[in-house]
Amino acid sequence: MENMRNKIKQILTMCFVIAAMAVVWNAPVWAGTATQAELTGTQEDIELNKEVTINWEKNGDEVDYYFTPTENKRYLFVLTDNDDRFPGLYQGDDKLSWFSYYSTVDGKMYLQTPVLEAGTKYDIYFTSREGETEIQFGFYDDIWHGAEEIDNAATGIMKKGYSEDGKNYSRAKIYKITVPEDGAYEYRVSGLNPTGIADDDYDFDVDIYDEDGNWNSNQDSVPNWGGSSDACAFANLEAGKTYYLVLANYSVDNAYEYTLSRTNLGIELNSEKTLNWNEIGDYFYYHFIPEKTQSYLFTVSDNGDRVPQIGRTDKTWKNMMYDVDGKIRLVTPVLEAGKEYTLYVPIAAGENSVRVGFYDNLWAGVNTLETPCSGTIGKGTKRFDGKAWYPSNRLYKVTVPTTTNYVYKVTGFNKEKEYSALLRFLNEDLSEVEGQREINDIKLTGSIYTTVKLEAGKTYYLRFSNYTLDSGVNYKIVINNLNIENAKNLGESAEGKLSASSDTTYKFVATEDKVYNFTDTKVSEDVKEFSIYDNDLKNISTNSIKKSKVTYNENNEPKVDYVTYKIYLKKGTYYINLNNTSDKETEYNIKVENEELVDIDSINLDSNYIEIEEGVKKAVKHTINPDNATFTSVDWKVSDTSIVSLGYVGNVMNIEALKEGECDITVTAKNGKKAVCHIVVKKAGDHKYDSTIEKASTSKDGKIIDKCSRCGDEKVAQIISHPTKVVLNNSNFVYDGKVKTPTVTVTSADGKTVDSANYDISYANGRKDAGTYDVKVTFKGNYTGSLTTKFTIAKANQSLKIKSPKKKMKVGAKAKIKIKANKGHGKVTYKVSNKKIAKIKKGKLVALKKGKVKLTVTLKATKNYKQKKVTITIKVK
Repeated sequence: MENMRNKIKQILTMCFVIAAMAVVWNAPVWAGTATQAELTGTQEDIELNKEVTINWEKNGDEVDYYFTPTENKRYLFVLTDNDDRFPGLYQGDDKLSWFSYYSTVDGKMYLQTPVLEAGTKYDIYFTSREGETEIQFGFYDDIWHGAEEIDNAATGIMKKGYSEDGKNYSRAKIYKITVPEDGAYEYRVSGLNPTGIADDDYDFDVDIYDEDGNWNSNQDSVPNWGGSSDACAFANLEAGKTYYLVLANYSVDNAYEYTLSRTNLGIELNSEKTLNWNEIGDYFYYHFIPEKTQSYLFTVSDNGDRVPQIGRTDKTWKNMMYDVDGKIRLVTPVLEAGKEYTLYVPIAAGENSVRVGFYDNLWAGVNTLETPCSGTIGKGTKRFDGKAWYPSNRLYKVTVPTTTNYVYKVTGFNKEKEYSALLRFLNEDLSEVEGQREINDIKLTGSIYTTVKLEAGKTYYLRFSNYTLDSGVNYKIVINNLNIENAKNLGESAEGKLSASSDTTYKFVATEDKVYNFTDTKVSEDVKEFSIYDNDLKNISTNSIKKSKVTYNENNEPKVDYVTYKIYLKKGTYYINLNNTSDKETEYNIKVENEELVDIDSINLDSNYIEIEEGVKKAVKHTINPDNATFTSVDWKVSDTSIVSLGYVGNVMNIEALKEGECDITVTAKNGKKAVCHIVVKKAGDHKYDSTIEKASTSKDGKIIDKCSRCGDEKVAQIISHPTKVVLNNSNFVYDGKVKTPTVTVTSADGKTVDSANYDISYANGRKDAGTYDVKVTFKGNYTGSLTTKFTIAKANQSLKIKSPKKKMKVGAKAKIKIKANKGHGKVTYKVSNKKIAKIKKGKLVALKKGKVKLTVTLKATKNYKQKKVTITIKVK
């Protein structure tokens, strides 16, 4: 009978083992409920925070331990696990689901329980595996027990993930982390794909959890799906709180030797920060909680076509300006105080780092316009779909001393090119100033103007935008103050002086419809701009012609004797503005004369029909009737520039046949009179011209000669005017610790600007300290030789303030001499005017007897600073 009982017991035990193994292997992630079979293994209570070691005897041995919690909370069960088993957790007959689990790289299984009830007994059950001799396990009240605490970096080896029942499970590494201050942080894991080959088998994730095991809801994670070398998590974290970072490798094929690093991505308001990128696909993200309800300025250094976004909101940018001194300036809509916003900045191709800034002043970083002002603006840029394009911009802060009408003028455009440029005034709220009028005068004078009425005491912003896709501009900005309310009357003459960079306005009444000549006889140098406006303040200067008389002294140096501006005016009131564009005082003496207008009756061309072969150039001459017409300037246009091109050689217009076809050339006078020549271009016949270049030197013109290789016919196709002068946009700087690189303009003997493609510029080394430096222009292309000019950097003034002693001291008192001075200041020396009243001892002023004494502190001159002295009077009582 006893033997029968033993056999029945053995059979029941085997049935339980088989049932238990089926439960373990069928559910790697436990869910739902199940009924626990009768357990026959070791049954003992587990002591909290203490591991138990069991020695197995054979495969299939069981573990059935009891755990009774003392608090209502989640607990951690740790199992030393080389075979990735999932233990069963039971409450009575109900099987519970684990809250979360981690199979770690150090060979353990970490399982977080759901919330367990204090005083309730729970069972933990599992069986041995084949080849296993012992196992350790235990319950802990710290659900993150065993997490490795790190500061801001770590390295390690991440094992491969594993498969169970056809599913992939991760290996994990857990770190305990804290941060030194509140802010947005990035935790980045690098080294995940050393081959650099894209592979969908790469699957690594980074996540941040709080102390209760909850996933941080304000984080963003970027896994290395597809085989990127990095994975990272971004989150807004608080100082004083503890978080847990879980690195999880789901790839069953790839193990990694990784590096973990932390970066504080936060940006302080009203400051700029540099962020370093790792690869395409990275992005910067910044959580921002505004203290005030208002719009803000966000700036991004811009090497590419990025469009930063305001994330987690339906907000869009209120204003966007590209390429403002190499930055994108973006103004947010009104953001609510206390509400969280996220700003995303994607990486641009080929970029290693980016600078970002966040400001409560929408116009932060905008410099005040000090005229005349020179600079360079880049070309416009096609973006995104290639259809739209965005301009380069320059911004200036503007205030004016008097409420009146002003004209802001931008010069420097090449009159031979097509430009798309705008000049606009904005209010502080980004709206455009009302009533401003823009005039595009690029074709005639290489300038654009904006006429606007500005109020004293208000702040404005001038935006200069260049949309032109193929050309930037070396520009100059000047201001004409059209103070028409206080304009002086100009009768037959006026004279006076203009201080540096100043102007004056005269009111002129034309009593008849006539041609008026305004002649300035005080022009030793041609440094004044003459502008004339009608009664509606429209600039009509483009209708005038300018004539100068130039003589040369014995050294062949030019001198301008007078300048005449000739313009036809109808009866009415006009305003004439004289603007001194130089940095020194100049005089003017204007005399006014009038004459009858001799208008153009007709224009004739020397031929109304021309047949020409491809590659051939031909001069086209025009005559004006009558030949004593007052205004003789004309405009030339061709109906199809792909067939014929136009260009002056000296003062003669030449056509060049480009390809077979027909087109018209039209020459038009100011009064609308015109003449037309029909051009027929045929395929090249007997002539075959080759061009040779005689380069222009710094003292002699060059030329392009066309010669037929078949018949020897030779002709000059173009004169290359030789370069004569190198002009810097600024030749006199003051030391500020920055390297100076003035922009260069080269002019030729015909008064035109030499294209910068025809020369290289080299600057003397240094150019930061006070001194004189060479700028050398070495010519190339159609030019040869070199020209050199110089610029200077003057010593700067030092700043000095005596903070101590105070101006009153008592007899016997001692006061340490304290000063506030500029960085890099000269040697400090002290001196008193009366050593009987006070003396200096070991950097202190000692009061000896009653009286007044002067303390002089001197900063000695240095390489880059002038000497500075400050004296205060101290009364000793």
